[in-house]
Amino acid sequence: MKKAILFFVLSTVLFSCKSKKNLTDNTTPNDSLTGETLIIKEEIKSSDKKENLTYLRAVNDHYALNKNFNTIQINADVEFKNKSFDESVSADIRIKKGETILITIKKFGFTGAKILITPKRVSYYEILNGTFYDGDFQFISKFLGTNLDYNQIENLLIGTSVFNLAEEELQTKVEDGVYKLYKNTDDLSLVFVLDGLARMKQEVIQQKGSADKLVIDYLSYQTKDEVLLPLNLLIRAIQKDETNLKVNYRKIDLNPEISFPYKIPNGSKEINFN
Repeated sequence: MKKAILFFVLSTVLFSCKSKKNLTDNTTPNDSLTGETLIIKEEIKSSDKKENLTYLRAVNDHYALNKNFNTIQINADVEFKNKSFDESVSADIRIKKGETILITIKKFGFTGAKILITPKRVSYYEILNGTFYDGDFQFISKFLGTNLDYNQIENLLIGTSVFNLAEEELQTKVEDGVYKLYKNTDDLSLVFVLDGLARMKQEVIQQKGSADKLVIDYLSYQTKDEVLLPLNLLIRAIQKDETNLKVNYRKIDLNPEISFPYKIPNGSKEINFN
């Protein structure tokens, strides 16, 4: 259980790297999709103007899929697997858009751990081993060597790109109706794949100078009250060995009245990541 919880924390939080630029604030209605569309510049590098314009439409449509909800509650089945362990748990995921994420991990109906994420705070506790962490994103940023933010973690859970696709540094390629977007930073090599409906299909994050990489595959989607959300996603942490986290969204409630109960149990021992 401890390994499963730690991997859940790391895989849902650790890889989310903050882009150097913010998304533009300019938005405009999209005739074909409900919600708001991101307006981006047309100077994005591409050898083919027609391909570039197709890419721009794909990115605009992807952000038009940005989820129109205030709160969401997801019941999910989660499977953790690598060569040394194979464990299945359930997770209750509660999101107040832009403010709070609470993930409760259960085994056989009993709460084993909780993870609380806000724009300024990351906290989790594990009941079986009586340990906890409570602080800011600094320990994650130091571990990864780059910054991150709350919105990127939220985007991962709802199927929106965790990186800024509206950056001029992106290289593009269109193959058989699939849009492949590439970006290199000082530390990372990034690949994004959008399908013909502008849904995120895959994100690949690889450290430069290393074979280590993280791959997020959105295997399928579902529509709930006109909101598009993932149905199945697979997170693969590929290092010397590969560890997989497969998440199946079993039940989704949009805009419910929900609370975020979180209290670190008395007597828990704090984990020091220094």
